[in-house]
Amino acid sequence: MFHIGENKKEGFTRSRVNLPQDRVRTKRLSLPRMVPASVYRRAMIRRWVIRPDEIAGIAVGLAQTLEERQQALRLVHRTYVERGITISSRAGLKFSPFHILPGTTTFVAKRGNRLLGTLSLIEDSPLGLPMESVHREEITLLRQGQRRFAEVSTLCVASDVRGCGISMLLYQAMFRWARRHRSIEDLVIAVHPKMGPFFRHGLLFESLGPTREYGSLNSALSMPMRIDLTAATARYRARYDRGDMEVDIAGHRTNLYRFFVQDTGPWLQLPEVADVPLVLSCPPPWSEGDVIAYLHACGTDCGSQPRQVRRFIEATWPAAAACTGEPR
Repeated sequence: MFHIGENKKEGFTRSRVNLPQDRVRTKRLSLPRMVPASVYRRAMIRRWVIRPDEIAGIAVGLAQTLEERQQALRLVHRTYVERGITISSRAGLKFSPFHILPGTTTFVAKRGNRLLGTLSLIEDSPLGLPMESVHREEITLLRQGQRRFAEVSTLCVASDVRGCGISMLLYQAMFRWARRHRSIEDLVIAVHPKMGPFFRHGLLFESLGPTREYGSLNSALSMPMRIDLTAATARYRARYDRGDMEVDIAGHRTNLYRFFVQDTGPWLQLPEVADVPLVLSCPPPWSEGDVIAYLHACGTDCGSQPRQVRRFIEATWPAAAACTGEPR
């Protein structure tokens, strides 16, 4: 899953950097891309086991503090550098205007004080979506449908714990939050084509448009996909709620329908759903001090941001708009 896109029209720059080709890696499952969906799902289920020791002591929830958010974005930066789709910065992270938006939720998986993985849900806003810089037509058409939608972005897991199921725990938390707390109707995502079969056959996403090059990420290949959350529960149940599709998660027999929709493991730490109908839960907000500290940590300031971003910061956090960056 990709990080923020850059919109040339609004002042974002798109540049090709001298990096090796995107070194994306598939997870445990390695199957031909053209196998039938039913065959793929059965093979995925047979191979997918999460041992109790792999997720012991892990808590998955919302990033609440500036420290958690910056740890998450540093992991994203480090992962993208390892993949060869961005260049390393001295600060160890880059400013992301999409992550400070009121409608953005950052999820973190932690064991004690160590952050092991992260994923963000970025809701549509006047700044648009990250993937819109590459898949503008697809997002414009979706927006015309006047549905609530959001982009799944920046899924990253620390290199020494990849393949242990942490990404699925993050997806579980995001799925619950998007549907129950934020009433999101559609999720969109930009993935490398190698991961297309997993999202299409495993997580039941659908293709949203053609594969293109993500110019701001060293021209990494980007495949847009979408899932209708209003129908996802029924689709998961139809595909997975059967005895022959059960999986073992931390010693508990379940299936992907129950895992995404019903199960509550000790790792899942989300707020209670509001009792009042049509009242949405709010993502933890950024304070003005958090934004100022984040700008300084990135070695940037409001004045160096595109016009739309500057206007947003000026309207929301006037003191942050006035601060001067301190490059490190």
